[in-house]
Parts: sequence; structure tokens; C-alpha cells
Amino acid sequence: MSSHPLSVSTDSFCLRLQRAARLWRQVADEELKKYGLSEATTTPLWLIGRLGEGLRQCALAEHLGIEGQSLVRLIDHLEQSGLVVRRDDPSDRRAKMLMLTEAGKTMATRVDQVVRDIRDQLLRDVGAEELRAADTALDAIIRAADKIRE
Repeated sequence: MSSHPLSVSTDSFCLRLQRAARLWRQVADEELKKYGLSEATTTPLWLIGRLGEGLRQCALAEHLGIEGQSLVRLIDHLEQSGLVVRRDDPSDRRAKMLMLTEAGKTMATRVDQVVRDIRDQLLRDVGAEELRAADTALDAIIRAADKIRE
């Protein structure tokens, strides 16, 4: 039994949050499949482009909130697709830096637009005030989860 005073509405919220996240990924996967990618492989590709060339694998895993081993599989797929290359980090030979290839840069730009289009479609009926409230709620959930994980 939930100890939260609004257990019925929090249960409903949690279920809808999970469903929304799952549906968002499904819609993204469907569109990204056209490019041989998935939502899971697109996010690292996009972040490498956004956070800059030479991003360390461990830093990317931290940004994604996943274990390094899970990231390795995603990067392997991107590397086999010719979109990403790994380079030794000159300041730490044990570390690997990630670089987008020219094809990776082109694909990152393309999928950035695809993801923007998906976002615009899915959020078109959400007003600015609703979006701010949802953003605030999600920030609170993320902070609480981060505290639990510490």
C-alpha cells in the first residue's frame, strides 16, 4: 500500500508516465528505423554531436544514466554502421574518446530533425504552462531518484 497521501492519483500518474515514455520510444523507433537506427542508438549519436568531439565513453554513459557495458553495445553498433569511431585518449590510454565520422555528423543532423519533428507532433497539444508543470514534476522525480541512487 502506498504511503503517499494521493496514492490513487500517484499510481495513475506513474502508470501514465511509464506508458508515455514507452509510446514515445515506440514512435521514435518507428521513425528512426528508416535510418537503420533506434531510439537507443540515436541518443548517444545525438549526444556525441551535442557534447563535442572527443567525448569519453564514461562521460557519455553518465549523461545517459546507463552502465558502461550497456553503452559499449550501443557504440559497437554505431561504429559498425560507420557513424562513430573510438580513439585512445592521449591523456589516459585506458580511456576511449568518441568521435563522429563524416557519415555520423550527417546522420546526427538528420536524426536531430527527425527527433524534433517527433517531439513537435507529440507535444503539439501541450500548452506552455502544462509543459512547465510537467518539467518541474519530472525534475523533482529525477532529483529524488538521484538521491536514492547515491
